Amino acid sequence: MADEPFPLLDLPILVVVKILRKTRFIDLYILSQISPLMKRVIKNEVKKPNFKIGIDIRKDGDFDFNFLLNGSPVETIRSRQKVYSLFALACRAPELERLYHLLTDTIPTFRVDWDDTFHGAKVMYKEIEEVFSLSVEHVKIQLPCYRGDYKAITRWLKRISPNSSKVEITGSNMDFLAYTWTMEQFKPLKELEIIAEPREYHPKGTLKVNAEKVFIHYGEWVSVDNLVAINSSDITITRSILSTQSVISFLRRLRRGSMGHLKNLRIEFEQGRLPDCEAVFESLGLVLMEEEEPEGEFQLENGDRCVIKCIVIHEIEMEGEEEVEVIQYTGLELKIQRREEEELTL
Repeated sequence: MADEPFPLLDLPILVVVKILRKTRFIDLYILSQISPLMKRVIKNEVKKPNFKIGIDIRKDGDFDFNFLLNGSPVETIRSRQKVYSLFALACRAPELERLYHLLTDTIPTFRVDWDDTFHGAKVMYKEIEEVFSLSVEHVKIQLPCYRGDYKAITRWLKRISPNSSKVEITGSNMDFLAYTWTMEQFKPLKELEIIAEPREYHPKGTLKVNAEKVFIHYGEWVSVDNLVAINSSDITITRSILSTQSVISFLRRLRRGSMGHLKNLRIEFEQGRLPDCEAVFESLGLVLMEEEEPEGEFQLENGDRCVIKCIVIHEIEMEGEEEVEVIQYTGLELKIQRREEEELTL
């Protein structure tokens, strides 16, 4: 008797709505598959405006749809590649397009196994969007999982998340063309974080990147032209190999008016590739002082002020039997005070 299904929709509608509003997303999603009536009731009566969707394409090729509250996932619905045993593969029925699993992960996770993971992800997102009407806030992509379909998947992500605040691209040993093509597709954005590591560097032409905040971890490929072409107010580049002359050339272009949108720039250099900071300061008419974090201020041709600062780390080296603290320069940081900002604060 206890195993008999409970006729939820036989209850008074106000009671049903009250129950549904206390129900988690996973269970609501499952219930929405029962009947068109149940889907309609959930869609019309269950509103959770404080939640957003985060899409995470994992290294194994799974698509995670995370329900986010204040940016943190609280539940996950996952599209996964179906894996058959030899017996099941021989006997599988074509009508079993998807298989369902409720997992006990760190957060509640409902997994659906598909013959075609990308097809399954598109079907599931359409169902999720239809029922919950939540916007996509965050997209995370691990490029190696694309298996040759990165353009189709990227175009789909771009279409369903036009107002996402952050796109994160991760992965290692990536094809550089896939890396750069994907990077250019998402714009404009609030934040673009590129942690992915290409396996080679052969940029052709100037890349167009457009986001309020840009972080590029493996920045060996970023030339002066590519840096100037980044349309962002806040840029961080690590593992740069820009030479002393390239840094000086960039600062000259900045001074003449390039990158009028830029407010903050941080460049951390590859070990052993740090430019001559003294020469960089001298090119600006500044003197590199032996301070904790040497900095100086210069003016752009349009009157805006820019502070340049050396990024330093403190290391301990041995001189004989004594420990000596040594300051190592690791990069440069620029902060630009735009005059229109000063006018707004008056």
